[in-house]
Amino acid sequence: MITVRMMVTAAILIAGFTGSQAQAEANPGRLTVLANGGVTPETLPGFLRQAGHNPQKNAEGFYVVHRNILGVNFPVEIIVSSSMRKLWLRVFIERFSTTGDIPHSAYAKMMQANHDWAPNHYTLSRCDNCPPDSRYLLKVQRPMDNRSLTPETLEREIRKFIEGIEASRDGWDKARWVGGVPGAIPSSLPTRRFQ
Repeated sequence: MITVRMMVTAAILIAGFTGSQAQAEANPGRLTVLANGGVTPETLPGFLRQAGHNPQKNAEGFYVVHRNILGVNFPVEIIVSSSMRKLWLRVFIERFSTTGDIPHSAYAKMMQANHDWAPNHYTLSRCDNCPPDSRYLLKVQRPMDNRSLTPETLEREIRKFIEGIEASRDGWDKARWVGGVPGAIPSSLPTRRFQ
């Protein structure tokens, strides 16, 4: 039987590992050409246009395409890892002032979604440079192999990513948090610095 303490511990471990991994791998400025195909930060915009998107650069230098998720226009960041082996899809879902703003039942549902919709995974990271009402950022990410990537493969992965987000709505959508006991988790989460 899974206890709340086990779920919170797992959430902290997942957030710490995936947050650090994404930060380490997300380096859009590296100039490398892949011998086995795939995309580089330089070829990503053209690749996204081939897949039918209109990519734009965000403030962090990552390319973004906009997708409708349950009637809301979400920016989906697409990031080439510094190793060039992975392409990351990332959506910021919500901001919170404290981890106690999220009920235990929502944490449990997001953890279940991490299992059901892998490699999609929800993470919660701390943002020291954000306003006090936005100190914690809930995001969902999906890594994918960058070798021999085609526009069709990318579009299929984006659809799976969006499908997983929509299917796990009960975990991340505050409007669906009925009842549930809010509870803080330790704030030793990895820090993400935003300008």
